Amino acid sequence: MIGTPVTGTAKSNPKSTDAHARDIDAARRVFRLEADALGMMSEALDENFVRAVDFIDNAQGRTVVTGMGKSGHIARKIRRCRARERLRFSFIPVKPVMAIWG
Repeated sequence: MIGTPVTGTAKSNPKSTDAHARDIDAARRVFRLEADALGMMSEALDENFVRAVDFIDNAQGRTVVTGMGKSGHIARKIRRCRARERLRFSFIPVKPVMAIWG
């Protein structure tokens, strides 16, 4: 729950209060940057997004998704979600960069 203090039997942290404040400030900067980036992405959505979704929804046969790093994680989530809908989605667990070598 947000705002609930963490409790437990963890060892006390030897960092100073100043170091903790710097960590919190850094985390807040990251959250602000990410929120700004999401806002820019939401503004950039256009008809191409709808066309891509429609293309995937209307695909015949099996749809293959792949990715590396974060995009691979998202591709796996898409495959699992679509598989629950009984759609034929596959994830290729090979790094796309490996396709360069055939």
